Amino acid sequence: MLRRLARLLPAALLLGLAALSLTPPVRAQTPASPGARFAFADTTLLRDTLDLHFDGLFELADSLRITPDSLRAYAIRYDMPLSRLVFLADSLGTRVDSVGTVFTREQFNPLARRTDRLTSFRYESTYTPARQSAAWGNSVTADLVRGPATLHNATVVRVDRIIGGSTIGFTRSNNSSTEAGWRFSPNLAAGGRVNYTRTENDQLGSKRVTQNTDLQGSLRGRYSLAPHLGGDLNFFGGPFNEPSNSLSSGSKQGIGTQVDGRLQYTGTSWITMDNHGTGSVRFGHATIPARARFPTQDLRYNLQGNVSMWPSSPASVTVNYALNGDHTERASTSTQYVTGPGGPTDVDTLVTDRLLSEPSGTASVDAATQFSAGGRGTLTLSANLSRSTRLLASERTSGLVLDRSLSRDAGFSVDGQLNMWGWSLDAQFNEDHPSDENPRTGAVSVPVDGGFDAVTVDYRERSRILNRSISAQATRALTSHLTFRARGNVSLTQNRYAVVDNAYLAQTDGVPVKPGDAQDNYRQSYRIEGTYMPSGRFSTTVGLQVSRVTQLLLDALRSISNKEDRVYTTDWVWTYRLFAGLTANQRNQINATYTNNIYHPQNNRLVLSYSTVTTLNATLTRHLTADLTHNTIYGPNGGYAVAVDGLQYFSVSDATRDYTLSGRLNYTPTPAFTLTLFPTYRANEREDRTGGINVTTSTRAQLDMSAGASLNTNVTERARLTGSIYRNFSSRRDVTYRAGVPNYQPSSAYDYWSGSLQLSWQL
Repeated sequence: MLRRLARLLPAALLLGLAALSLTPPVRAQTPASPGARFAFADTTLLRDTLDLHFDGLFELADSLRITPDSLRAYAIRYDMPLSRLVFLADSLGTRVDSVGTVFTREQFNPLARRTDRLTSFRYESTYTPARQSAAWGNSVTADLVRGPATLHNATVVRVDRIIGGSTIGFTRSNNSSTEAGWRFSPNLAAGGRVNYTRTENDQLGSKRVTQNTDLQGSLRGRYSLAPHLGGDLNFFGGPFNEPSNSLSSGSKQGIGTQVDGRLQYTGTSWITMDNHGTGSVRFGHATIPARARFPTQDLRYNLQGNVSMWPSSPASVTVNYALNGDHTERASTSTQYVTGPGGPTDVDTLVTDRLLSEPSGTASVDAATQFSAGGRGTLTLSANLSRSTRLLASERTSGLVLDRSLSRDAGFSVDGQLNMWGWSLDAQFNEDHPSDENPRTGAVSVPVDGGFDAVTVDYRERSRILNRSISAQATRALTSHLTFRARGNVSLTQNRYAVVDNAYLAQTDGVPVKPGDAQDNYRQSYRIEGTYMPSGRFSTTVGLQVSRVTQLLLDALRSISNKEDRVYTTDWVWTYRLFAGLTANQRNQINATYTNNIYHPQNNRLVLSYSTVTTLNATLTRHLTADLTHNTIYGPNGGYAVAVDGLQYFSVSDATRDYTLSGRLNYTPTPAFTLTLFPTYRANEREDRTGGINVTTSTRAQLDMSAGASLNTNVTERARLTGSIYRNFSSRRDVTYRAGVPNYQPSSAYDYWSGSLQLSWQL
């Protein structure tokens, strides 16, 4: 009875919402942009949640010579519309992917001030309660400008309260940066800054405090070497005090300097250049209290930039590079236990103090050449080369142990796009050769006295991977209302492993370690779909996708697991504006996965899935909106049985049924205040059919409810209060069946408050 009501509930709510709908439509997919290639570039989810639009995404990405997905990711990362993001990049003289970095770097720069008198004070306080934690944060930003004198301070204080079982832990962190400067000219400023950091961890009655204070002088300058060639250069220097960051390493003190700068050239139309980097050198000593003292020298650097040639011509070349390194020395104490001649009871403890130094760094370069034929199409050839060394530090009982991971990568790609005779064709070919060399720990079976003994050894293993793929997509607007799209993809991944050292052989009497299992993975798929949009009120898409996935383990002992999956998927998606304030969306999908075990055909299986997702979006009144989503999934699966005629027949062994009904109700009496209700009901049922009849084995029912309010209002002309508070409730009941007898599990339920409240006050 309950299942029938659940099935009828969406239809009843549909009729009720239709009767109340009186206002313009909401959340319907916008019509396709001119040209089939740019159809449906915008998405409902991002428009509704982030208020970000991506109109003209493909055209803008083509003009900037970057990929559309990268441009869209930058807009989401910085929470800016595309037009605003590009405008800021032009005004700052930087690339779109560096807007946030430049903002962070320039906030302390006296040369970036555009006013001779400024008094600014901004205070923010945020309280965020959750089920097992609560966080309280306070931040202050102050700016004072009086002619050539500037003062900037940014302070953040945060307290986290974490509940784990019967214990309560606290983490308190204080971070403050203060810089004062004097601007001698528009291109030269000097000053000093103080960076203070304190972290206090109180867990299980154990309290640990780390504190660091850096005093630095600063010198900032902007220069012009030639017309259209210039940049900026900043120096910082002073004493440093670095506390111990582990139980087995010491603290460091000394003096150091840091420099960062930028070199940019935009003098001609055929070449532009933008390079920036940072570097630091520190001299000091590392101390293990009451034990040892070592002189240290640390060097860090980071350089990156790009060069573009003929950026506005039909044929352009772009080269990007990155280079960074880290040569940091640290003191460490290691402990070894040596067994003496007296046997297990005669153990000596050997403590060794040492200075660890292991450089790490990354170097990469990629180049791309793009040929453009106006609106006809583009062809892009690109290649990349990189090498990276990364430190792997682990704190063991014997002390701090450093090892490294070495990675290399080399690849190239060809990307083409063609518009002709109403068709839009996109094709890509990629080939990549990454490799990694990492430390490993494994066991080796060593013959001992007629038997075998497992010896654990440390060794290094190198993995080589070959990734090769080709994909293509063709799109055509057959009529003003009908669009056809077809795409295909073929890819191959090969994994090979080898042990690259032999130092461990002395522990195994020459018995080698077995490297990882070599394997090949092959994938191919194609999809065809058609979209019909007779008007702005209705659109529908029907698609069919066929995929093949093959996994081959080349080791003879593991090849028994080799298998091949064939996946067939068909779906039907439609969107319809039923009335002036009601839009309905539905997705129907049928999926079949045939698994063929190459050497064990008796284990072949078939997994089926039938799913339907229906969503209703309604604007009931000017202040009240409602969304409703109903999801149902039926998933039978099973194996194959051989009949008397020798043929294999599919036999369902078990099946699952999943139902989800969720909603959202928003009431906004004023723009500053919103009440929200989020109810969700989930039901799951599993059936066993091995005996020829349907036998229920388990059921689950869960109800989640979240209700609360959000606030966004001005308290005064200079103070603003924003935040939200929610009451969350969840209850779940599981029932298992044995021989048809239900076994009711104890129900689980919880309810708690969550939210965030932020007060901002600006002078």
